[in-house]
Amino acid sequence: MSSREGEQTEKPKRRRHRPNAAQKERERQRVFREAFAALRGHLPLESSKKIPKRDILRLAAQYIKYLTNLLHQPAKAEGVVHDNEGSLAVSVMVKVEH
Repeated sequence: MSSREGEQTEKPKRRRHRPNAAQKERERQRVFREAFAALRGHLPLESSKKIPKRDILRLAAQYIKYLTNLLHQPAKAEGVVHDNEGSLAVSVMVKVEH
């Protein structure tokens, strides 16, 4: 009985090239930073100093609430409106066409 054991050695399987975990994480963080920068750019902030991400989220939620209230209460749209929830103070001058 002859054996072909020598011929049946398995070739190493090639793995498809995948970015390593560290590279994937850096890319995820870059996308996350860009998203927060875009969100921060839509907020009416006077200061250009760095704001923690949790504060950007909190301020964005408060600003959305402020804008929603402004849409539902058009009588308050004339003049200066202040929304002092938490540490966010938004002053907006809106001109109402008559």
